[in-house]
Amino acid sequence: MDEINETDHIEECPQKNDAQAECKCEINGVFCICVVCRRSYSKVEVKDMDVCPDCGVGIKPILPSDGANVRINWAELRALSSWAEAYALAYQGQYPDMLRAVYAITNELEQQFPLKPPLTVGREIGIMKELNPLMPIHGQIEPVMPKWRLQ
Repeated sequence: MDEINETDHIEECPQKNDAQAECKCEINGVFCICVVCRRSYSKVEVKDMDVCPDCGVGIKPILPSDGANVRINWAELRALSSWAEAYALAYQGQYPDMLRAVYAITNELEQQFPLKPPLTVGREIGIMKELNPLMPIHGQIEPVMPKWRLQ
């Protein structure tokens, strides 16, 4: 995993301004979250970790302290997600975890809005394939998550 820098502290953490102070970055025992499998880790657990032990991804984890509420139109979010998916597909050889991260993040967003259309082309194709199993489809298909998608 990319290293968590010493600068990765929430504003309220005493260690943000004083390297000798005790770190107070954990929020309810969570210091960071894996971007793909969403497993949470304490600061002690993540200290010497190279990859997530659950999913094997080596992408820098998410800091919950970086959370923000963002207002965006769903169509704009679909455009950004589809572009991210296309970029991840184009560079899959160089960055094998990027596509998994894009699908994990868009899956997290789609769960919050189950009545909205999918955010990625791959998941949209997955729905078409689910509805028409005999239809030949070529290319990347991200399966639809039936546990949360409304029928």
